[in-house]
Amino acid sequence: MALLQVMSRLPATQLDVITLRILWRMPTERVSELLGLSPAMVRSSQRHGEHFLRSILYPPETDEGATP
Repeated sequence: MALLQVMSRLPATQLDVITLRILWRMPTERVSELLGLSPAMVRSSQRHGEHFLRSILYPPETDEGATP
């Protein structure tokens, strides 16, 4: 699945934070100012957004069908 397709599934705040923090490499404080969020909310949104992206792009491998 393409990265932009997966990113489009993020909630708006997480998408904004990921775009500004990761793609534009803005510091937390600047993103906080731009979006009107606390720095803690920016960090939380980034963490949750990154977790979601990882879970879709790199799903955990399962042991289904494996024999011991």
